[in-house]
Amino acid sequence: MIKLSQGKNLKGNFIQGDITNFKHSKKTDSIIITGRTSSYLITNKDIYKALKSIYNNLDMGGILSFDFIDAKRFFTEIKDGKNVKHSATINKVNYNRESFMKPNKELNNFMFNWEASYYKIENGVTKKITNDNSTVRAFTINEWELFLKLSNFKLLEKLDARGTIITAPGQNSDFVSRCFFPQAGVDEDPTTGSAHTSMIPYWANQLGKTEMTAIQLSNREGHLKCKYLNDRVEISGFAKTYLIGEIFI
Repeated sequence: MIKLSQGKNLKGNFIQGDITNFKHSKKTDSIIITGRTSSYLITNKDIYKALKSIYNNLDMGGILSFDFIDAKRFFTEIKDGKNVKHSATINKVNYNRESFMKPNKELNNFMFNWEASYYKIENGVTKKITNDNSTVRAFTINEWELFLKLSNFKLLEKLDARGTIITAPGQNSDFVSRCFFPQAGVDEDPTTGSAHTSMIPYWANQLGKTEMTAIQLSNREGHLKCKYLNDRVEISGFAKTYLIGEIFI
């Protein structure tokens, strides 16, 4: 993961460490936990240790932002077991992940088993890459509220949204972004036009310009030309035909 991140951000500083026990040389004003990493904090002890490390590395008034798998919503979907398939294309090679998720009722807390198989499809030939079996934790909102309160954090806001957009100034474009929609069954969307309808007005105001370029930094990457027209936006770029059909109303 560090190598992939370094390839995406050549000027970034990446350090491998333990979320339950780390210390930076300089405190920071914000910490973000991405990719539902919180679900791998299996025990309450792990959670308290992680929150203590995070708290000690934040400036006074610093902000922690993270997501988690909502047990109330997620366990309803997988209570009888659920198969999920995700696909991605990297360097013109197709990859699939076939998963099976089911609650583990023998363990404490809201735990579920996640069995996954990874495949590579190239030149019409499918080859299994590896298998991955994990035991992962989901949480209720009330659990996290209590964990945070007991770890000296003040809860500022809870966002119950279908996805998360992360954006920043770009090196080879005016701005960059990544978009995650796990609630809709999409871990990361390759290119999201609807998300850019929100980002274009924001960056037009930040950069003081109405015409911009944008890159969505998914594995496939999406390169877009953006125009801010006050009451609307224009988005253009190159695309491949995905679906052709007719709708009768």
